[in-house]
Amino acid sequence: IKTGGKPNTPLAVVLGKCDGWEHALTNYLLEKGIIQTGEPPLRTDLFVDRCLNRQALEENSGYLRQFLFDNCPTLVANAEAFSSNVKYFAASSFGHVPVAVQWSGGFTTAPDPAKLKPFQVEVPPLWILSEVSPGLIACR
Repeated sequence: IKTGGKPNTPLAVVLGKCDGWEHALTNYLLEKGIIQTGEPPLRTDLFVDRCLNRQALEENSGYLRQFLFDNCPTLVANAEAFSSNVKYFAASSFGHVPVAVQWSGGFTTAPDPAKLKPFQVEVPPLWILSEVSPGLIACR
C-alpha cells in the first residue's frame, strides 16, 4: 500500500434478501434501458465449466453498484473508500420471501422448505478466494 492509498484487499458487498427487492432492481434496469422486458436483472451463469465467470460477475457487480449509487450513494462511497477492489453481489439464503406460519405461540414467519432455492450465496466467498489465492478457484 502506498502512503495515502487504499488497500487492494477484496471487499464483497453482499446485498442479501434479493428475493424481496429484486423487482426494484428489475424496474431500475428497465427504466435505464439496460435490460429489456422479460430479461432477468442479473446473470446466473457465474460458473462456466466449473470456473468462475469473471465477465458475468463484473456485469452483475456493475449493475448493482449503479443501482446502489443512485439509491444509497453513501454505501458505495464508504465501500470504495475502504478498498480499491470492491465487488457487489445479490444473494438470498432462502430464495423466497418467508411465509407466515402458525405455531403454539401464535404466528411467525419462516422459510417454506418446499420453496428453498438459495441464490448465489456461494459466489462472494468464492470470488474473495479467487482474489487472495488465484490458483485455488479457477476463473475465466
